[in-house]
Amino acid sequence: MPQIKIPLARGLRKDPHTADYIDGLPVNMLATPKEVLNSSGYLRSFPALEKRHSVDGVSRGVQYNTKNNTVYRVCGNKLYCGQNAIADIQDKDRVTMAHSGYSQAVASGGKLKLYRYDGEIKELSNWPEEEVITEGYKRDVKKWTHKEGNDDFVPLTKDDLDGFLTLKITPKTSDGKTGNEMLITEQMVGVKLSQQEDDEKPYLTDVIVEGIKRAGGKITVTYKMNLAKSSEQTAKDVTEFVMTQEVLEVVERYPQYELGDVVDVARNRGRYIWLQKGGERFGVTDLEDESKPDRYRPFYTAESQPDGIIAIDSWRDMVLCFGSSTIEYFTITGSTSASQVIYAPQPSYMVQMGIAGRDAKCKFGESFAFISNPASGAPSVYILGSGSASQISTASIDKIIRSYTSDELSLAVLENIRFDGHELLIVHLQRHTLCFDAAGSQQYPQWCILKSGLYDETYRAIDFMYEGNQITVADKSDGVVGNLAFNKSSQYDKQVEHILYTPMAKADNARVFDLELEASTGVAQIADKLFLSATTDGINFGREQMIEQNSPFQYDRRVLWRRVGRVRKNIGFKVRVITKSPVTLSDLSMRVE
Repeated sequence: MPQIKIPLARGLRKDPHTADYIDGLPVNMLATPKEVLNSSGYLRSFPALEKRHSVDGVSRGVQYNTKNNTVYRVCGNKLYCGQNAIADIQDKDRVTMAHSGYSQAVASGGKLKLYRYDGEIKELSNWPEEEVITEGYKRDVKKWTHKEGNDDFVPLTKDDLDGFLTLKITPKTSDGKTGNEMLITEQMVGVKLSQQEDDEKPYLTDVIVEGIKRAGGKITVTYKMNLAKSSEQTAKDVTEFVMTQEVLEVVERYPQYELGDVVDVARNRGRYIWLQKGGERFGVTDLEDESKPDRYRPFYTAESQPDGIIAIDSWRDMVLCFGSSTIEYFTITGSTSASQVIYAPQPSYMVQMGIAGRDAKCKFGESFAFISNPASGAPSVYILGSGSASQISTASIDKIIRSYTSDELSLAVLENIRFDGHELLIVHLQRHTLCFDAAGSQQYPQWCILKSGLYDETYRAIDFMYEGNQITVADKSDGVVGNLAFNKSSQYDKQVEHILYTPMAKADNARVFDLELEASTGVAQIADKLFLSATTDGINFGREQMIEQNSPFQYDRRVLWRRVGRVRKNIGFKVRVITKSPVTLSDLSMRVE
């Protein structure tokens, strides 16, 4: 009797409503391209979820902080650094996050808050209308009275160099007579000056102030004293000198900008990039103070997007503006002039396709993956390239995405995770969680469905992040943070359903025997059952055949259905396993007579 091998990685079914052939997507199973027992690959259960600790609520966002080498999560109304709650976060919607060498930024409720690593919390705000850069002051550098035989001079230090110096000279004689004051500014240094002749008072002539204004320098004063006619010739010169330093107050005035509500944030080249609500323009922060907008050119507009910007992100040295109909690139100009722009658009990189929502994109591989916007046609999943986008979703995945309205798609969340040779893109929709494996898609796109429970509940874990030596996750429904466990397949100690569909096989008027499924067994703590059911039309499946497939320490157990029955034309199978143990299936074969 001939033996027929049936592949497991790509199932086939029929849609009873449209009579179209659709993919029988695996449920909670990942395809692995590896030669195993005459098979080109095998399917492995998605890792289990184990609880680590409780948190304030459901997950709202996550980011790995490369400065601190730790994970920041927003769960409920708390911001967590590792397992420690460090701040309160308002609102209930998902947040976006970015970080710098000084702070962790969180955009939530229309505000952009910066949680500095030293404990200070700042918020994006305008510069003050005016700021005192240098406080003004006035002080006496030196006071002295002329003594006969001594030189008149002022030694200068570095503290005396700011502002400007003024020398006040008051002619006096020992008999009590005082002349008119004489003020000499810095502009008069080196110029010979004289007072007007006065018979009643002493006065000065041939006054010269000389010297260089530098640290360690010396200002010298020479002059000729002229006594009043009524003074005795024995009267002595006791002229008074006061050298004064005056520093003027320096005030800088800043323009005031309409910052708006912040809906997205990214980081690029020492600056935070934030997106205003309404999507008309994005702003950049200042290099000196990252909680303030750039002093001179803070805002930029994606002119090719009349509907505005939906999301922003950073890629290499460029800022990406995701709209509903285009994706536009901005590159940094490198200009240091206040009159020049910081970012300039790059039309050659523009992609004529938009995204469905703010979180409907993520970094994937060397680029971005995103769900396209209905404005550019039926939504699908694409990989972004320079000036182009390549589709990675299949027709069956497109049918699932097409069942959602544009408002529902705007709430989609994309994320990526890598482990054990799998490069996964996880698409979180309201009623589905889809998973694309780039590593297993060399021949054709390899998709699967992730779910929780024994019915059609969406997968509960979200916000995957490699932390320490584990992959941690948060939750969509409960306040819990867990991690992936590879030695089982349960979700928080609850059994999980795994489903596989096979392609339809031709078996005209034949009898089928010895349907055998190659499985890696022996790791279960209790005896697990596997359920096999057959279909002849790709729509309706018959009664399930229960087979014991996994018992403790029985590593070579056969999963065998001895007598399948007579087949009139075509036949296909569904494999269903409900277990807490890991599931590995590699090959399906049957004998036909």
